[in-house]
Amino acid sequence: APARADAELFLRVADEPALVRQTERFAAGNPRHGAIVAFGLSRLAARDAGAARLAFEQYARNAQFDASALARAAPRIASALAAGSPQTAMRWIMGLDARLRADQLGEQAVRLALRGEGWDDVLSALDLLAPPLAASERWQYWAARGRDAAFGGGDAAGAAFAQLGATRSYYGFLAADRLGRDYAMQHQPQPVSEEQLRAVADDPGVRRAREFQLLGETLASRREWLHATGRMDASGRLAAAHLASRWGWHQLAIGTLIDAGERNALELRFPALYAQDFARAARQQGLEQNWLYAIARQESALNASVKSPAGALGLMQLMPATAELTARKTGIAYRGSRDLLDPATNVALGSRYMRMLLDQFQQNRILAAAAYNAGPARVKQWLQALPATVEHDRFVETIPFPETRQYVQNVLSFAVIYAYLEGRQVPVVQPAERLIQNPWRLQADRAG
Repeated sequence: APARADAELFLRVADEPALVRQTERFAAGNPRHGAIVAFGLSRLAARDAGAARLAFEQYARNAQFDASALARAAPRIASALAAGSPQTAMRWIMGLDARLRADQLGEQAVRLALRGEGWDDVLSALDLLAPPLAASERWQYWAARGRDAAFGGGDAAGAAFAQLGATRSYYGFLAADRLGRDYAMQHQPQPVSEEQLRAVADDPGVRRAREFQLLGETLASRREWLHATGRMDASGRLAAAHLASRWGWHQLAIGTLIDAGERNALELRFPALYAQDFARAARQQGLEQNWLYAIARQESALNASVKSPAGALGLMQLMPATAELTARKTGIAYRGSRDLLDPATNVALGSRYMRMLLDQFQQNRILAAAAYNAGPARVKQWLQALPATVEHDRFVETIPFPETRQYVQNVLSFAVIYAYLEGRQVPVVQPAERLIQNPWRLQADRAG
């Protein structure tokens, strides 16, 4: 009976979230009620951010429920407040009791501060982060950026940039740019002997994986492979990664290398497959081949037959509707979604779609990559919320979708790595991309 009553209360709150404002309905010490309140506050925030904030603060003052339960609603409330005023949301987060601020909320405060124009708020928000989180590359970079901008550099900022610049990563590349240094690519080829390859190929689990793959049983093959390599030591996994690459299982090769702790074998982790298709597409669309490879590496790990849960297909993970629209606009032959499993067709359509996005977003690869992942309409919406101009790193860090934020960072980094493997050096961000422009705000400023 008590559980049934709580379930009925939960359903009422789901239908009418404002009920959480009636604090007397919810019994202190009842963990189910704490969960219902957190759920209701999150739903209320979407409808009335101010009311959700006041109710949250009342529960916090009364210490009616465990702080960890209440803290689950705080990110939703902060996001809702930020839709009206990022500054208000940031101040609210910074004023919360530390027990109500999970790591996610501290990071949210930094990103809200980065949407402003100064650096004092950024540095203050960074102080909210727990030490393990503050020590990550991401927030070390922003701490150095803040000190550099607010205090004119100094030894601390320079030392932080130097430490970051010694790593092959998005933030490492940005830090190296700050110092005017070459990127630390850390490439270490890891050859293995034919004897090691034969030993792995003779492993019963690997043999079963191979048989299943030849029979077209991809899921069973992957399971056998993961089980077999999971029992190997690091040297065995390295040999298995080489074997998978030789067999054309590049996605498995990449994952197996990471499991072996071999992140510096770049030629295996970043294969340059279907070279003629990518070279032709790059030439026809006036794009850098390393950029197209970076998109395909992020989208599919260059697996030509992969299909996402959402229905995206092939190397560049095109949705059939996007492929059809692109083909119709550009005259590329396209007979249906099965064509997207053909590497040449997929790369031709994917590169043409990327060309269209670049033309739409002033040749800015940052915006085009974000649009490739989240859609051009969302990117335009994000741009409209910006000042007239914003620095590229601030823009990327404050992309609202975590998936898109990571996507853009990965693609920019992968493009540098692919160029390096081609024997070229390219910047992670091109000079023309260093300032992201809001065309709507610029037009309004000119009109004013």
